[in-house]
Amino acid sequence: MCLSVRKMKVPDIQDMKNSLLGEGTILEIDKMYPENTYIWKIDDIFAGFFHFRIEQNVPSLRHFYISKDFRNINNARGLLNEYKKIVHGMGFNVSFISVNKPYLEKLVEYKFKKGPYARQGNVTAYLVEV
Repeated sequence: MCLSVRKMKVPDIQDMKNSLLGEGTILEIDKMYPENTYIWKIDDIFAGFFHFRIEQNVPSLRHFYISKDFRNINNARGLLNEYKKIVHGMGFNVSFISVNKPYLEKLVEYKFKKGPYARQGNVTAYLVEV
């Protein structure tokens, strides 16, 4: 199995849209900055992506998506590790991660050994070391 994570390119936009629409999710992918969006492929098949912004000089993970065919805890951990490597390689030691699902809260708390930084509505934010 060949895993690869790389910066988003224009042709990736259609793969991202198709995968999200297949699950009934609408996201304005065209407005994401390619330099902060990374595509994840397994054996050259689109498997997911993540997108982050730099806000107040701290990276903030905004979107984290794994397609249904590849969605499991091991792949989620693997993609989180790729995110950590990339932002750490950019010189950052911490990152904000915001989630809106209880299972994602558990994943972030397990992976980073951190409790919530803040909560607002159904969104929980974490300030984690990378």
